[in-house]
Amino acid sequence: SSGINAEYGDNIKIAYCNAKGLIHMNSMTSNRPMLQAKKVQDLQAYLFTFEPDIVILNETWLTKHINDNELVSSDYYTMFRKDRTEADKIKYGKKGGGGVMILYRNDIDASVSEVKAKISLPVTSILVKTRFRKMCISTYYRYDYSNEGSTREAEKYYRNLITKYKYLTIIGDLNLSSVKDWETPVSDVCNQADFIERFTSLGLVSLVNSPTHRSGNILDLILTNQPEIFERPTVGVDNIVQSDHVAICCSIKLRVKRKSFPSVRKFLYKKANWEALNANLKSIPVLCVDT
Repeated sequence: SSGINAEYGDNIKIAYCNAKGLIHMNSMTSNRPMLQAKKVQDLQAYLFTFEPDIVILNETWLTKHINDNELVSSDYYTMFRKDRTEADKIKYGKKGGGGVMILYRNDIDASVSEVKAKISLPVTSILVKTRFRKMCISTYYRYDYSNEGSTREAEKYYRNLITKYKYLTIIGDLNLSSVKDWETPVSDVCNQADFIERFTSLGLVSLVNSPTHRSGNILDLILTNQPEIFERPTVGVDNIVQSDHVAICCSIKLRVKRKSFPSVRKFLYKKANWEALNANLKSIPVLCVDT
């Protein structure tokens, strides 16, 4: 028995994508980076249309100069993110890029908190506590040039999470391009084979086994030690933002209730008194108009 009451509440809907940058590449090093307006609009439209409970993005390319509210209103979603650090840029000789983000919908009647841990990798994790159970949901963007040291650090971090919280799900772009079948994952690339061996030893299995990148490779994965509470993921059905990676959507049978959002004041423009409004505008003295 899963210990979940099927009569109680809703599933938690999760959407994931490698965004391939929310800021323009040529402004990565700027103190005033330029957001890619079309991608931000697409993200906001996706949130409004599909109302996912959790959205996970890899390769955000964000920096400390971008505020959370420039992307998504904090009235509706709480953002947990880890931008690429200066130490990471120096270590790998990069000007920017990277970055991970988790958005969590505020009307979920559950306790959600960020898992605090010292780790140099592009990882962020949250702990979700519902009436029936708690589980850790993490995102990890594994660089395709990751080495053995990175794999050991990631394994140690996630082994500690499993020891502490028991249930773990990792969603992200793990760049394991040599693996063609995640039913029986094998690799002839040394550092990828090492990663697979270490993470299989954690009891994690993949729920994704179809291409997630336009190259035909399976790069983006859902790894979990409790596959029985997931509904079958869909790959590449609805894009979150334009990218060379497709979106992955799934739902977890956590059976949560919803809280009400604060009411929003809406104006009925069809019933507006336009004559009075125009008269009001005309009564405002114009002192100077710059041209």
